[in-house]
Amino acid sequence: MSQLNGIYNMGYDIGFVLYDPITETGLSSNADKRFYSASSAKGPYVASVVFANPSAYYTDNNLIYNILRYSDNNAYTQLFNKYGNTSFMNWCEYSHIDPSIGSTKYTFYSARELAKLWTTNMFYFYNDTTGYELGKMFQIPETSAIHSVLGNMYYTQTKGGWISQPPRAITATDAGIVYKGSSYNHPVIMSINTNLP
Repeated sequence: MSQLNGIYNMGYDIGFVLYDPITETGLSSNADKRFYSASSAKGPYVASVVFANPSAYYTDNNLIYNILRYSDNNAYTQLFNKYGNTSFMNWCEYSHIDPSIGSTKYTFYSARELAKLWTTNMFYFYNDTTGYELGKMFQIPETSAIHSVLGNMYYTQTKGGWISQPPRAITATDAGIVYKGSSYNHPVIMSINTNLP
């Protein structure tokens, strides 16, 4: 925690949640402060679209791949323009968070709210055939701090986001699932929000 104090002392904020849905235990700090989502919103957004429109996994597969692999903003805009925000607002409701969080293409949310969105993602990946296939695409992000640090040791499904355009927005955020066991056994939800450039 002394490293966190160092970050706070430099004028930056960080909020995080680690949640083990098997044991229903977790760890958090500054979990309710909202940060700008940047591209991390693309993860739950894509899951919500495919859940509401399963055929999108096939008809828009290339867009979805580019969004999840490369965080492609143009592909995200195309998908958002096609499907709108209704599915994402519903995803927020399923996750027991304020549905207005899903009303825009990029949003603000806390580490706790982001962890709840990823818990909903996890249940979708576990309990639906198309969701399971979609979940595989979250294993190969080009840029994700969680995947970069833990991906060689564990299965991960993540989506990060970042922007450094002061004074409008400065954020680096990442969230997803890390599987403690072999294959997809024992998931742990992680979400990390910062205003670090």
